[in-house]
Amino acid sequence: MDDVEQVNADYRRLQLTTQTGVKPVDLKIRPRAQQQQQQQREQDNKGSVDSSINKAVSVFFGGNIGTSESLVQALTRSAPIFGLDLINIQGLDTVTKNKTLPAAKPPVIIIPSYGGRPPDNAKKFVAWIEQMASQAEKLPPGTKFAVFGVGNSDWTHTFHKVPRMVDDTLAKIGAERIMDAGFANVKRDLVGPWEAWSEQLCMTLSGTTEKNEKANITDRLGLDVRIEKNNLSALPQALGGEHMYTGIVVVNRELADTSVGAAKCHVEVRLPAGTEYKAGDYLVVQARNPDATVSRTMRRFSLSAEDVMSVLSSNKDFIPTHPIAIEHFLRSSVELAQPITLRQLATLATYSPPGSPEHIRLEEMQTAYQALLDARYSILDVLEEVPLLSLPFGVYIDLLLPLNPRLYSIATSPLASPQIVGLTFDLLSSPSLSGHGTFSGVASSHLFTRLLGSPLSCAVRATKLPFRLPASPLTPIIMLAAGSGIAPMRAFCQERAAIFQNGGKLGPAVLYFGCRHPERDLLYREELEAWEAMGVVQVVGCFSRPDGMSDGKKGRWVPDAVWEDRVRVWELWGQGGVMRRVRREGSWRRRSGWKGRRGMGGL
Repeated sequence: MDDVEQVNADYRRLQLTTQTGVKPVDLKIRPRAQQQQQQQREQDNKGSVDSSINKAVSVFFGGNIGTSESLVQALTRSAPIFGLDLINIQGLDTVTKNKTLPAAKPPVIIIPSYGGRPPDNAKKFVAWIEQMASQAEKLPPGTKFAVFGVGNSDWTHTFHKVPRMVDDTLAKIGAERIMDAGFANVKRDLVGPWEAWSEQLCMTLSGTTEKNEKANITDRLGLDVRIEKNNLSALPQALGGEHMYTGIVVVNRELADTSVGAAKCHVEVRLPAGTEYKAGDYLVVQARNPDATVSRTMRRFSLSAEDVMSVLSSNKDFIPTHPIAIEHFLRSSVELAQPITLRQLATLATYSPPGSPEHIRLEEMQTAYQALLDARYSILDVLEEVPLLSLPFGVYIDLLLPLNPRLYSIATSPLASPQIVGLTFDLLSSPSLSGHGTFSGVASSHLFTRLLGSPLSCAVRATKLPFRLPASPLTPIIMLAAGSGIAPMRAFCQERAAIFQNGGKLGPAVLYFGCRHPERDLLYREELEAWEAMGVVQVVGCFSRPDGMSDGKKGRWVPDAVWEDRVRVWELWGQGGVMRRVRREGSWRRRSGWKGRRGMGGL
């Protein structure tokens, strides 16, 4: 009631009346004068960040699968602690509508790099700033910005290429950096670098030099969660996004066992009637955490399968405020295996008495944090090593990231399979580096355990890259793939086969396919041999571990084979051929540095 006051300061005795409730007769209140409210806030916030001068900040993000959005949500929670108001949160392409960045509300830009290309909702923005730079145009004076980049170090040549380009280009066209760009590697640690960078950003924007006591308390609050013993038979089942729908698994089989690497699997999903796709598109799959990981979490917090939770309030979109079964929430809404960050370790330590065995152990972990990161310790792994730590469940789930969907290249063509899409994937399962149970890929284990007839939350996502078959089937095509990366190439070959069987003519096509062994993991071997016999494609097998091969050949990789066939490849390229490739760029480059070799630079 700090923002209202009595209209009559001489109120002494009031009569009561009842309608739908009880209230005093003739009691009137009004908002306090703005100056009085301001003085009250200043008194309440004395000694902490001055919330009376909140600074407006814009946030523009790009991303295809929700990673950047999860960082934005984290910022919406931490920024107000420093007196910042995030009042303009939008996709990056919306900036191009006004052809400028908001100078009065300095923008924070969060953008990933996908193989050296911007995400779908940032392509217009990137093209706009590149055009400004090429024409020597400038942004309005006083425009400031900060960039945080996300990338995967598997793509060594293009790692953080887009965020670095955005950071450099904005400076080139006259904008001023609020602070140096920050970067995270999703393969290793996404959250830790973001936490450190975003805190420094907030302090820089607000003019503070360190976190205040109010911020420290807020870090510990977590979510207000009510847990009830119940036995609800039906609960709301979120599908991980409005665009998701339910497909039905109709095929689930193993293509290759673990004798020469991770098992390779093939799953086919029947799409709802009317759903269309093209060869080269993706299937977005809403994954589920493995049962073993969910069970470990339930045990750690002494929860049962019948327990239902209610979150009283949350500003995170993925935290439901309606009653929901805890087991379902843990399985379908949050990342349980994400590596713990240094700040999260520090947060856990605040829930143990100083000098206690738990506090000492957590301090030791903070000192040896790099070893924990190398072993990919999750929050759950750490909690299992300090079993007496009394961490509220609401704090635990508040530390977790949303469970984002995964993208898989579709391995079928609508010309051959209009309503059923195929997926090819590695089944990731191995002893955890932390020593706690088994590490299982969230999406791959979920797909592998789907029984025939099981529903699958999914959606088709059209590719925004120039990753299609040429418009003319006569155009030569060169395809490069390794392992489960054969998926889109299988779709292309299947489509060419359908065209041929319908009387169409085909130009030359060659597929360089990397595997470990010709007898153990040459995926879709029978299909490839049949298509080769039809003249649909010529398959060049590249086997890195050909143990026991009768011809005595040594192992070779795709770049080696392309280099050996460079004359033919160059001829196809000269005939207007196109190249389609799926691979881990870093490993291929390390093998032979093939693009740097003379005569292949044009590829």
